[in-house]
This record gives sequence, C-alpha cells and structure tokens, in this order.
Amino acid sequence: MGSDIKDTVWPDHPVPNSVKNLIHRFFELLDSQDTNVGNILADEIFAPDARAQFGAHVFTGTEGTYESAT
Repeated sequence: MGSDIKDTVWPDHPVPNSVKNLIHRFFELLDSQDTNVGNILADEIFAPDARAQFGAHVFTGTEGTYESAT
C-alpha cells in the first residue's frame, strides 16, 4: 500500500508538484516490500551527499544508502 498525499494539509505558501511527488514517492518506497528499496531510495530520492537517519541507523551519501540495503 502506497502513501496517499491527496488529503495532506500543505503550508499556505505554494508547494511545487515536483516536491509533492517526491514526498509521495519517498513514502511509497518506505511502504514497499521490494527487497531493493534501499537502492531505489539512493537512486531516486537522496542526493549523492545526503545524510539520512532511520531510527538509530545513519547513512551518508548514496554509497551509505546502498550499504544499508545489504
């Protein structure tokens, strides 16, 4: 089941559709049962120098996200 953002309450200032789509895709991937989701997140969502923290786990850059999937 993917995340549905149609009922999301957005800030008063305009949020570009590209940002809304990225947020939707991020949560859709987190809900996914795909065993390759870590690599997909690294390729589609995070910048090459991003730092992501999920619980107690911190991943840095694309390579860190790839490593989290193994």
